[in-house]
Amino acid sequence: PPAPALRTELIKLKYADLETMTTLLRGYQSALGRVMPAGRAEKAIVVTDTPEIVEKMLSLVRDFDVKPAEIQYTVQLVQDSLKADPVIRELRSILKYKSFAFLDGTIIRVIDGETAQVKIGPKGEYEVLLRPKYTRDGTAETIQTVIRLGKREWSAAVTAGVVKKEDAPPSASRFSELISTILLLKAGEKTVVGVSKTDGDRGLILIIDGKIVK
Repeated sequence: PPAPALRTELIKLKYADLETMTTLLRGYQSALGRVMPAGRAEKAIVVTDTPEIVEKMLSLVRDFDVKPAEIQYTVQLVQDSLKADPVIRELRSILKYKSFAFLDGTIIRVIDGETAQVKIGPKGEYEVLLRPKYTRDGTAETIQTVIRLGKREWSAAVTAGVVKKEDAPPSASRFSELISTILLLKAGEKTVVGVSKTDGDRGLILIIDGKIVK
């Protein structure tokens, strides 16, 4: 019987990872097919197979090669006395800020799946790390977020002023973690992440909300 007709297409990627997409398409190729990267500089894939399979591959690329979501977080850092514990008497009946001291606030934008780390606090003494994973089910948008809040502690030489922070080696500091959690956020929902005791009887509270940048 005559050999089946084959179709060849050059698929140029915009957002998807070249290696990941190549591996995915190879899972659909037939014994007659071939899937090869055209070159990393081009970020393109050459596929050859039966017309039906090539069409399926093109459909997969359209589904996966999409711009990743961009998440905008609003982060607030507040402080209060822990003497009224447990959990500061339900955060003074859900954050009415009767005796809270607002320390700092910032807006952080990060691409889905990537990590953003910024300094926060009156003197930038704290660091907050966010890494989102965005999912959508119908109209419901959910942002699973890895959150870490901490303070960088420096060696005695740096705190004494013998060595400047900008000149100090990486080993001259360590990240002291205060809050570490994975939070499931609904888009636009404001959430209290946690309470961490700092110096004396003071409580450090992180308040966060996230939304999808359209």
